[in-house]
Amino acid sequence: MVILEEQTSDAEHVEPVVKKATLDQFWKLGQARNEKNRLESASKVLQAVAKSEVEAVYTVTRLVKGLAGSSNNARQGYFVCLTELLRQAEVEYKTVAKQVQANLKIGGTLTKGEEADFL
Repeated sequence: MVILEEQTSDAEHVEPVVKKATLDQFWKLGQARNEKNRLESASKVLQAVAKSEVEAVYTVTRLVKGLAGSSNNARQGYFVCLTELLRQAEVEYKTVAKQVQANLKIGGTLTKGEEADFL
């Protein structure tokens, strides 16, 4: 769950605060049908991270989850943004690996050959 521009008072579990405009850029990134729109949306997401409007770890989580999408265009957009985020924001490999392990799981309906592709 993400909270739009407000903080929770719960000291144990603080949700990331993300502006609606930034969340819209993630949506646009997944909906982009051409390279120009993909790059524009990815650039705006990366600018939000650079300005500390959104945490890098939250961004990695959203982008990794987007890689599991069914749309080829969405996967391309999330991949472009994730690779550029890794280059610019000095995100550690273990952070990405942890998110991949947690969010990209092999489904139960795959054949042995398809399952091997993931390993």
